[in-house]
Amino acid sequence: MPSHTDKHPEKKEKAPAWMQDWHVKGNNEADTLAGAAAALHEIPNRTAQPIIQLCTNLALIQNRLIQVTKMFPHRNHNTTIHRAIIYKPT
Repeated sequence: MPSHTDKHPEKKEKAPAWMQDWHVKGNNEADTLAGAAAALHEIPNRTAQPIIQLCTNLALIQNRLIQVTKMFPHRNHNTTIHRAIIYKPT
């Protein structure tokens, strides 16, 4: 269901036939409450910054590992399956 059809009338054309005005009002109220909840539970920058930095560093390391792996020459793989050899005592 398209959102914000009250502000963007062109979206109302794409809305399902069963959608009514109270659906739009309910969606707007949900957006307002979600914004208020997000503001109340925002993580402080001093807490989030080290985590963000670790994730950034991790992405750099992963990208470097990908680049190193891509530099290896292509090797041919065996197409047959090697079965384990079972040794029987004599």
